[in-house]
This record gives sequence, C-alpha cells and structure tokens, in this order.
Amino acid sequence: MRVLVVGLAQEQEFHAGYYYLLEELTRREDVRFFGDFDARRKLLPLASKVELFNRGNWFLGKCLHRTSKKLGVKKRINGLKTAIKEFDPDVVLVRLNSFFGQLDFRDCSFIPCPKVYLIADMHLWHKKQLDCVKQSEFDLVLFVYRFWMDKIKEKLGARVGWLPHSVPPKVFKDYGPRTFDVVSSGHRFASDYPLRHLIHQYLQYNGGEISFSMPGHPQMTMDRKGPDNGCLIRGNYAKFLASGKLFVFGSSNRNYPIAKYVEGMASGSLVLAPKPEDADELGFVDGENFVEINRSNFVEKIKYYLWHEVEMQRIVNNAKKLVLERHTTEKRVEQLIDFFHEL
Repeated sequence: MRVLVVGLAQEQEFHAGYYYLLEELTRREDVRFFGDFDARRKLLPLASKVELFNRGNWFLGKCLHRTSKKLGVKKRINGLKTAIKEFDPDVVLVRLNSFFGQLDFRDCSFIPCPKVYLIADMHLWHKKQLDCVKQSEFDLVLFVYRFWMDKIKEKLGARVGWLPHSVPPKVFKDYGPRTFDVVSSGHRFASDYPLRHLIHQYLQYNGGEISFSMPGHPQMTMDRKGPDNGCLIRGNYAKFLASGKLFVFGSSNRNYPIAKYVEGMASGSLVLAPKPEDADELGFVDGENFVEINRSNFVEKIKYYLWHEVEMQRIVNNAKKLVLERHTTEKRVEQLIDFFHEL
C-alpha cells in the first residue's frame, strides 16, 4: 500500500509517539512524506530557536506566521497536488493540526484517493477547520483522544476512529541504574500546566534531599533545521525517563491522556500524574499501574513511594505489562493499517 503522509517530515518530528509510529508504518508499507507545513521555522535564521520566536515577540511572531501562511498557500496546494500525482498514493494521511490553516482553510477535496485525518490537540481546532473536514469529505477522522471523538463525531459527517498514543518497547525501556528520585519534562507554563508548574516550583525550592531533573520542552533547543542530537527527543528522551525512579507530571489544564503516561510506564519509572480523560478505556488504574496525584497530595505521594520501593515496583511491573499488552507502536500501526484497508 502506498501511503502519503502530509505534515512534518519525519526527521523534523520531535514527538516520540508520532516519530516511531511513522517509522513502523514505513517498515510495513510504501510511505512518502510531504512536509511543507511548518512556516514558522522557514521564517527563522538557522540559529534562532522556535521557542524564542514563540515567546520573544508573540504579537509580531503571530502576524508573521499568519502572513506567511496566506502568501504561501497556493504554493503549498500545488506542491501537494504534485506529490500526489507523482506518487499516486492509495491513501493520504494528514497528521498535522494546522493543515487547513496552512491551506488558508481551503477545501482539499482535490485529493483523489481516500484521505484520513489524524487529530490530537482539539483545543487548537478552529471552527473553519471543522467546516473544511466536512467540505473535503474525509473518509476517516482518527482521534488520539477518545473523549473528543465522542463529543464531536456527530458534527463531522465522516467515519471516525480512535488511535491513542503508543511507544516502541525497544526504545522506551529500563536502561539500568536510576540517577534521580524524580524526573519530569515538557512545558511548565502556569496557565496551561498548573500542576506541572507547582511540581517544578516545589522540587526546585523545597525538595530538600529529593534529587530531580526537569528540563524544558525540546522546542527550547530546536532551531530551523528541526530536532538535533542535543534535543531531549526519541532515544535521548527514553533514556532520560529511565533515569528517574518517579516520573511526575501534570497532563495539562485540559487533562489529556498525553503520551507521557505510556512513555513513563514503558520506561520503568513510576508514573505519578492526574487521572486523565479516557483513563478507563486505556486501562489506567490508580494504585495498579500509575498513581493519581493532584495539587494537594503530590508532595505526600512522592515521599511515600520513594520510601516504599516494593509497592512502587509492583505498580511499575503492572504498568510495563499494560503497555506491552495494549500500547506498543507495533499494535498501533496494525490498527492504523486495518483502518486503511477498511476505506
């Protein structure tokens, strides 16, 4: 089967789940990438960090980003049409949230073969995006987060499916001795990640003898060329997670079941995090394969499990078993290919 993936080129992808999902899909099918959908980096000098562009001058950056999308929309559409004509795919997989924004919310029914839209962060959706999905007559819309799928599937007018996060167990695994008591990672802006912000503040200023490491999001070290060897991504990220006894984080103020849950479970760290949406469907059980925390009890829970290693190891073992049974990249790609064959 020939699959054209529209979004970032695979080598630019810093999200481990998507990177390894596409890698496994490429092993099994004939996959090509059309990655002309990240106007931000094209505006930057080579050495400039994307994060500085986002935060250094937010208003100017937003205006430049919007302008670049509008000026380049014809080129992007023609490029996509050319890629489709040359490759003649059996299916087109669109997996970038801003796809329709980059096309200035144009109808993309010009794609002649079956087309699939993979959507994760629903809070980034624009009303026009929903309209474009309908107009473009997507054959299938896949949701990473099931609770959103259940909320809007009636409005889509398209078949829907669920494709949650996954991890490759050959990469996310136990790498040996644990260097830190606690690790965490990612953005920690108080507005979007209030619990993550509190965890960082506590461990930095009141953690005492608790050893911890909480590096920032890889975008803080990413330049126009995309992720490089210095970024905390892929194998580097997996080894970092495996360096901590506890992996402690807040999902976000939207309580998504983000990839960190299965990434931490696979790495042999005890996951301490809020109980997310979709937890029951994903098999996440408090006290069995992860530990539920909140603003009031995360300090208590951290200290408790650092002092109760036998109980901690029991939960870690259950978590590894859950990932191997239900959330490996191989299983997820099998599901994705089954979706393709049903079109």
